Amino acid sequence: MNITLFQSKRLWLAALVLALSPITQAGLLLDQSIVIFDEAQVRADVRVLNDSNENKLFASVEPFLVTSPGEEDEELVPLSSLDDPEFIVTPNKLIIEPGSNGIVRLLNMAEPAQTDVIYRVNFTPIEKPLELQRADDGDATRTGVQIVLAYQALVIIPPPEPKAIPEVTRSGKSVIFANSGNSNYKLTNGLQCNPQDPSDCRELIGARVYAGNKREVQLPFDGPLQFNMQSVAGRQVLAVP
Repeated sequence: MNITLFQSKRLWLAALVLALSPITQAGLLLDQSIVIFDEAQVRADVRVLNDSNENKLFASVEPFLVTSPGEEDEELVPLSSLDDPEFIVTPNKLIIEPGSNGIVRLLNMAEPAQTDVIYRVNFTPIEKPLELQRADDGDATRTGVQIVLAYQALVIIPPPEPKAIPEVTRSGKSVIFANSGNSNYKLTNGLQCNPQDPSDCRELIGARVYAGNKREVQLPFDGPLQFNMQSVAGRQVLAVP
């Protein structure tokens, strides 16, 4: 089953409420939430940390191909549903001792594409496997509701000659950022000041603009603004008059 952008946000930008055993869970942390492959890179590692000093961490790892990234019809297609996936994530389950960590390896075996290829990888704490529960606790059955924090990593595979080309159109209190290049750019640290009172400045919400995408940002004032723009070429200030 494919997952839409709306469903993905509901699942991964908030805590997941799962029907699990009411035992204390270890904490899951990632050493990086965004992985960008270099041009010749075929392998990357994500380190999964167990921040508990007492409990083992049991986690599942599930990768998705993102179709139409950044668009309203964006979907997450489970790689397990594809006959011959060109992106491999291994292992798909982890058992990590208290205070320790494990490695999840990302392997890109695809031929270079014309634009960024986007994947997302879900890291979800899970219940202790049944056979281990029985070994530890006998055959007693536990039920309950538990809040579990899951993480999602963004993986970007750029094309051979990646280039982000921002195109900006402002009309009154609205600005549209488009990208006519073949690779994404990210807008951060947006700021706009009141033309009538330069001391009155407001922060603007940033966005990632994928190749071929447009993102509209509503503004507090009808006036100039600026963002920091991060792309494969580096960081620069994007000023909009």
